[in-house]
Amino acid sequence: MAYRAIVAAEETYLLEKFGAQYADYCRRVNRWWPRLAGFRRSVAGMRFNWRRVLVKEYNTSFILVATLASLRVWSEYIVAGPGALPSPRLLLAGGARRGCCSTWSYAA
Repeated sequence: MAYRAIVAAEETYLLEKFGAQYADYCRRVNRWWPRLAGFRRSVAGMRFNWRRVLVKEYNTSFILVATLASLRVWSEYIVAGPGALPSPRLLLAGGARRGCCSTWSYAA
C-alpha cells in the first residue's frame, strides 16, 4: 500500500518534470510487470562480474551471511536444544573453547 503512494508521487513528479515525453514513456512501459520481449537482446553484450557484486553489494552479502549463520544457530537450537548454543559471554569473548560444544568448537 505504501509503495503505491511512493510510485504515485514519483510519477507526478516525473510528469511535471518531463511532460509529454514521460506520458509517452508511461504508455509504452508497464508499471508493475516487466515486458520480457527483447530482454535477451538487451543483455547480450553485458558480462556478469562476481567481483563487482561482492565489492559493490557488501550490504547484501553481509545480510546473506548473517541470515545463513542465524539459520544454522536456529537449526542447532531446534535439534539439540538450548545446550547447543554458546553462552552470550562466550560469544562476546570472540568464540568458544575447543571441545565446548559439537557445533561451536572454535579455536580460541
